[in-house]
Amino acid sequence: VNFNFINSDIPIDELAGRAGWWTLFEKQGSMVDELHLFLSLLPIAVLVVVSFYLSIMLWRYGTSSSMIVHSSICNPWFYCFFGTLAMAAGQLFAERLYPIM
Repeated sequence: VNFNFINSDIPIDELAGRAGWWTLFEKQGSMVDELHLFLSLLPIAVLVVVSFYLSIMLWRYGTSSSMIVHSSICNPWFYCFFGTLAMAAGQLFAERLYPIM
């Protein structure tokens, strides 16, 4: 994602979609490069936080106040939490672990 907030001649845009949070802490680039990478990772971070919140709220709904209340905490309303965990884990890795497009 390139919002054109920061203009630079460095080819950091080739990492779009392949750089994760590990790249942000691993790279020893300039402050402008790190800020550009952080701004490109920010939308998915907001999506992960909102998804965590909504999946936990759905899980609580299925545990306590749905039409069919399940007796254990492992109920069908918990499944979307696994998808949220997979989405969050997919954004952690560096670019060398993603396939070359």
